[in-house]
Amino acid sequence: MVIGHECAGIIEEVGSQMQTLVPSDCVAIEPGISCWPCDHCKLGRYNLCPEMKFFAAPPVHGSLANQNMAAWLVGLNTLKIQPFNLPSIGPHDVRIRMKAVGICGSDVYYLKTMRCADFIVKELMVIGHECAGIIDEVGSQVQSLVPGARVAIEPGISCWHCDHCKLGRYNLCPEMKFFATPPVHGSLANQVF
Repeated sequence: MVIGHECAGIIEEVGSQMQTLVPSDCVAIEPGISCWPCDHCKLGRYNLCPEMKFFAAPPVHGSLANQNMAAWLVGLNTLKIQPFNLPSIGPHDVRIRMKAVGICGSDVYYLKTMRCADFIVKELMVIGHECAGIIDEVGSQVQSLVPGARVAIEPGISCWHCDHCKLGRYNLCPEMKFFATPPVHGSLANQVF
């Protein structure tokens, strides 16, 4: 089943009998399809229609393909929801299904200026780094985490070899890789690892 029901879009084409909408109209889409002839529908209470069918409620499909989607920064003030393909899980990887992602000031800076401090967005980038989720899959060498566990995610990956890391100050690591900091993608996606 395809998931998703809260959606909006731009009309590309209309039928010959359509008189209220035209191509290029921006629309929010009503996710329910009612029967219209029942008493509830005739009185404008279509949400009570016994024949109501909703997007993403079997057997009706929704608005998103069953794939990993993410919020991509594609230009100044422009985000697009697009597929985010992840590689196969490695032996030390953990795949996490995102449940919450906060929007940080750095995300806003990237959106507004395509940069934050010395980091400049030169290629499309998935934003977001303040996140939590549920573990979906673990690599063969992962022993301390299990599928189904709820986790808050540390968005920085340090080298663990420099003096800062050895002293427990990994946040000062000069080799730090950080979600949503070029060239590393962020976590505003269905899944990450």
